[in-house]
Amino acid sequence: MENSQRPQSRIATPWISYPLSCGNTNGSSRRHRKPARRKRAASDEIKLFCMGYKQELTRSFTCFNNAGVAFSLLSPLAALTGMYGNWGLPYGGSSVMMWSMPVVTVFSMLVMLSLAELTSAYPTSGTVYYWTWAVAPPRMRTVACWVSGWLMVLGQTSFTAANCRIFTDLLTVFVLMARGVRLSSSAQLGIFLAVLAVSAGAASTPNYVMAYITSLGTFWNLIALAALVVALPAVANSRQPLSYIFTHWQDNEAVTGVKSHFLNVLLGLLISQYLFVGFGACAHIAEETAHADVNAPRGMLASVAATAVGGYLYLLALNLVAVDPQALLAPQNESRGSHAVAQLFWNVHLQTYGNGRGGLALLTIPMAAGLLCVGQCVAVNARMLFAFSRDGAVPLHRYLARVDKRAKTPVVAVWVMALVSAILGVPMYFSGPYVATIETMAVVSTYLSYGVPILFKLISGHGVFLPGPIYTGPRISRLVNAVALAWILVIAVVFSLPTLYPINAKNMNYNAVGTAFVVLSTVAAFYCPVVGGRHWFTGPRPNLGQFGSDTTTTTTMTMTTTTTTMMTTTTTMMTTTTTTTTTAPLVAGPTPQLPTERKLLSRANSSLMASVQAVHHQQSDVQATHSSSAASAAMALISELRVEVAEVQRQGSSILESALLLGNAAPCSQLQQLQQQQQQEQQQQQQQQQQEQQQQQQEQEQQQQQQEQEQEQQEQQEQQEQQQQQEQQQQEVPQMRS
Repeated sequence: MENSQRPQSRIATPWISYPLSCGNTNGSSRRHRKPARRKRAASDEIKLFCMGYKQELTRSFTCFNNAGVAFSLLSPLAALTGMYGNWGLPYGGSSVMMWSMPVVTVFSMLVMLSLAELTSAYPTSGTVYYWTWAVAPPRMRTVACWVSGWLMVLGQTSFTAANCRIFTDLLTVFVLMARGVRLSSSAQLGIFLAVLAVSAGAASTPNYVMAYITSLGTFWNLIALAALVVALPAVANSRQPLSYIFTHWQDNEAVTGVKSHFLNVLLGLLISQYLFVGFGACAHIAEETAHADVNAPRGMLASVAATAVGGYLYLLALNLVAVDPQALLAPQNESRGSHAVAQLFWNVHLQTYGNGRGGLALLTIPMAAGLLCVGQCVAVNARMLFAFSRDGAVPLHRYLARVDKRAKTPVVAVWVMALVSAILGVPMYFSGPYVATIETMAVVSTYLSYGVPILFKLISGHGVFLPGPIYTGPRISRLVNAVALAWILVIAVVFSLPTLYPINAKNMNYNAVGTAFVVLSTVAAFYCPVVGGRHWFTGPRPNLGQFGSDTTTTTTMTMTTTTTTMMTTTTTMMTTTTTTTTTAPLVAGPTPQLPTERKLLSRANSSLMASVQAVHHQQSDVQATHSSSAASAAMALISELRVEVAEVQRQGSSILESALLLGNAAPCSQLQQLQQQQQQEQQQQQQQQQQEQQQQQQEQEQQQQQQEQEQEQQEQQEQQEQQQQQEQQQQEVPQMRS
């Protein structure tokens, strides 16, 4: 990435983040200096503060933890183990799996790059709905923000339910192969609910505990996955040749009823695409990640790359040792045809050591990965619901947006998301085709929610989108967004197709019906008369006035006054720049179109004014208590804001200059006039600084004069006292003689 495409600094508000430097006039660029580690926490809080939110969650996640959350959630070990027999073997077999994985990886990487740019620009837990608000047109932003947020809620809860079902199936087949006992549907449902409860309890722990769990899950997935990839082909007595794996077509028309090879290939994409659902988790925990505008996008890239490589190698290992694929799904085998990978582990150990029970030990490896995956799903989902509730978009939002004082985690949101996942998952244990509906709904709903901000960014957002440190450039970004959006549409269509034929009410894929119902319901709920969302939901709302019970009134008023003054100064500067650009025509005749620069200036002006209004509400909302630590923290934040505003004032003049150079239409005379105006402003600032320095010098001189006068007076008094003492002594001497 070129340094010239990196903004040097920006002001972020609840509506937009504003880059202050568009590059040097001579075409050169300055290197972006990374802040020191000790300053990153403060800079992250300032960015979140400028977007309209206070820091409520603890920033204890590093880039490794951020990537580990997504990698543990994607979990190729658990996902492919659970989906291999359901979506891999029935639809084309090994050849479809091995060729579809690279294709899906490329397009998923493009979607990831699109989201990484948005994450870098707006590092908040709100993710898709906040991004939609930032880049959508003003008339559509509220309803688009509303719909994208609810689509994400549906996708995340469906994904959690599907992953929990994968773990339940692994445990069920483990009991079946170990004891010969097949658990009833009620028993499986009990395990499903118990796993969700345990996961919610783990997700309610403090952040440092979740960081340890995340590290454990990351290392477990990496080490165990590598061990299985190496051990399975090494231990197996017989293996398939590579030519068979990449060219053999497995026809399962008797099982699926699908006759078309093309349709088999399309449906076979799900096993690969399901592997890349959930990498947005890196953005959901951005408010808990240090240096989030860089580490969260890097976490996305690292998690997707590791998942792609690890998943492909794991699929290769499974297909190498699958000597008889048809036997893995046979009803008379040890797993009763219920789980292909479990039967595969059994067969490999049976052929090598004469006893298949050793394969059950291998089965515990993906079981542990599946349990860790469910825990990460619940934790990440809660962050999304917390951010959505913080902006008042859900019922009972005041309770759902609460953060536990001890754990510093949204405990209420954790348990609510676990409850919703349980409600969605209950029908899976009483209807077999409903499992496919939940799995496809998880993919489609999640990617549709990703597609909403990408769509608006592609259509109208590039004029107002202000990139963060991670940005591919305007041209490449448009191309990446267009291809990613096209792939999302393909996914939405393909995974809404029926998976079993002939179609009837029992085997119908209700994903399209469920997703359409959710979209229409959310739109209807938004436009409903009197009680609809349009009457009370206005998009992301700042919570800067809720500094908590540990902030004193004096400190809050000081912070409010200081912040308001700084915002007003910055707003005045931006308003002056906007007025200069608007009133001074760049060329004779029609005013030239500089859409990017004009939109940036106008949006920045309105956004800063809104920030000032938001800050004014602090005095009425803050409760008065006594805490020196809160006062010192507030004053530290004030000092950091002063530094940011000073940088704004230093670099703000480059906006107009860059706009003129980019427009390439200003006559020399008008450009000279504008430069003269800038010089005059600089001279005025210098004069003000000189006057302030002179005043300070005068005050110092006055203080010195006062000190000298006081010293002289003291010396005079001492001299007078000494003279009086001498006179008294002289008078006493004659008296003594007499």
